[in-house]
Amino acid sequence: MYGIREMISALQGTAYKEMPPILEITVEGGVSYEVTVPRSAWDGVECEEFIWLAIHHHITEDSEALYGFKSRALKKLFRTLLKVNGVGPALAMNLVEKLGGDLPAAIANGDVKALRSVKGVGEKTANQIILDLKKRFEGATDEGRSPIAVEVEEALGVMGYSQGEIKDALAHIKSKGIEDVEAAIGVAIGFLSSN
Repeated sequence: MYGIREMISALQGTAYKEMPPILEITVEGGVSYEVTVPRSAWDGVECEEFIWLAIHHHITEDSEALYGFKSRALKKLFRTLLKVNGVGPALAMNLVEKLGGDLPAAIANGDVKALRSVKGVGEKTANQIILDLKKRFEGATDEGRSPIAVEVEEALGVMGYSQGEIKDALAHIKSKGIEDVEAAIGVAIGFLSSN
């Protein structure tokens, strides 16, 4: 699954709400895709809103499914979790939904309690996640970059902004004390548009 390129790595189109946590994304040309997203993302989307999602195309012997995220950073985190023995897409989605950008630090710090706060994660699974991924995430707490900064940088990079522009926008967001990813991206775009 990871040795080949994904056929679908992102989708951009009009969102229609199915039963949570499913969004139907209709792309240009009229093709629609059913995508499972974190519940917070589902709740935050208006019906017929034009959106972009980073996509993980999950393929098994007997099924295919699409999982969508508002940033490539969250998609990467989700895919990293799938490499852990005993963690499937549903559990990985629960972890991303509940802990989001705090998950790497929880793993790096060996925080079993935080991991066990997630539905479906018992002590054995929590310890397995830490065992398999701790080295990968060591340093996650001392890079000096908040999860919001990582996501804003990712989103602005996708939109074509330069590293200099992104650095300026991140400084602006930090000075405002914004703690919501979507609000931070909106403020960053507004800041860059006015300069």
